[in-house]
Order: sequence, then C-alpha cells, then structure tokens
Amino acid sequence: MRLDLAKRDRLSRILCQLSLSLFVTACCKTRADVVAVIGNGSPLGERVPGHLIWVCPGKEVTLGWGVSADVKSAVINTIGSVSIPTGTRVVVPTASTTYTIQAKGDCDASGSADINIVEPNKTNSASLGTLQVGLPSSPGGVLWEAKALPQFWDPDIIVTSVALSAPTTISGWRVYKTDLDGAVHDFAITNLAHSPPPPPMPVAGTWQLVPLNGMEVDPRALPMPSMVLTLKCK
Repeated sequence: MRLDLAKRDRLSRILCQLSLSLFVTACCKTRADVVAVIGNGSPLGERVPGHLIWVCPGKEVTLGWGVSADVKSAVINTIGSVSIPTGTRVVVPTASTTYTIQAKGDCDASGSADINIVEPNKTNSASLGTLQVGLPSSPGGVLWEAKALPQFWDPDIIVTSVALSAPTTISGWRVYKTDLDGAVHDFAITNLAHSPPPPPMPVAGTWQLVPLNGMEVDPRALPMPSMVLTLKCK
C-alpha cells in the first residue's frame, strides 16, 4: 500500500511540474526576432515567410533585431552580445548562414533569419513559393501572381531555368515576368521539367502565371501553383 501511495505522490509531483511549465510557457510574453534585408537598408518592420533571402557572394546584408521590454540580454550567433531592445548590424556572409537571436527575459525566446548564398559553379535552386490567385485573365481564365521583392532577392541573381512544381497540367503555363525596370519576359513552362533557359532575367520583380488551357484548372480545387528557379549570379 505504501508503494502505491509513493507512486501516486511521485505522479502528482510530475503532473504539477508539467502544469506549471505549461502555464509559464502559455503566459510568457518574452519575444525576440531577427530579420535581414539586402544592402544597407533598414530591416526593422520587414517581414518575409521564413525570413529567407538570397544574395550573391560578397554582398552586404543588414540584420535587424528586436526584443520585448522584459529581455535583459540577447546574443546572435557569429556576432555575440547585441544591443536591446533593437539594433542593426551589416554582415557579409561568405556561405549560407542562419542568424539566430537568443534572448533571456521572463523566459527564453529566439528567432532566426536565413541568408542563402548563390554559389558559383553549382546548381542553385530556389522556390518562389506559393503564387496567389489574381484577377481573371485571358486565355487561361485566371491568373496567379507572386512578387519577388528586391529587399530579399539580390538584383544580381539571374534565372537560368524555370519549372512548375505544381499543379500538373498537360498544356503547360505561360509566364509573364516583369522586371523592376519594367522589362517583360514572356515564355512557356511545363510541369516537372525545366523549360529551356529564357533570356537572362533577374528574380526580383513580378511573376504571373496563366494556364494555357483554362479547362485544365479549377482554382477552387487545385493547389496554388509554385515554381522552382535555377539561379546564378551575373
């Protein structure tokens, strides 16, 4: 009987500690975040899913960070202790790097920003992510669009080929790519195979996709399109 009571007492203590830990985690308001933009711009307030940017070797990147008011100290890997509650630092990464901020306040918090380097003499592939549904367009009946912002895509990175990873169609898709200077590239792509390289063009700008056969797609049922780009630096 004493053994059963001892087990029950130990279980009660474990449950109590677990409940306290969950309560502290749920109530803790400590926050920390780090973002990055290309060049010497101000990254504070900029956001991109995953905080991912692409640059050519030797390019400057500005890191910006912010923490909540309760934070007493913060460090970023490769940098060390950093100012609080906000700060910036220019870095020149020589390889793809994840910068992570670790902050200590009422509880611990962290955030990270990924910087990808387009390496020479290597196949560099990147996803443009999910394209959002835009306005109805001819001939496909609907248009998908994505914007590659110059804060996150080095203008010196050019696209050598494009593939549509999803959804599958037989006829393929037409791509309209508008550069930051207004130049327009118009070419066709197919599923799961790289198209012939279009004329060199930067990633940064606006990408629009239209299915060549609108009867093959239903924007209400199909997954949103996503593209994979092969990259190199000028």
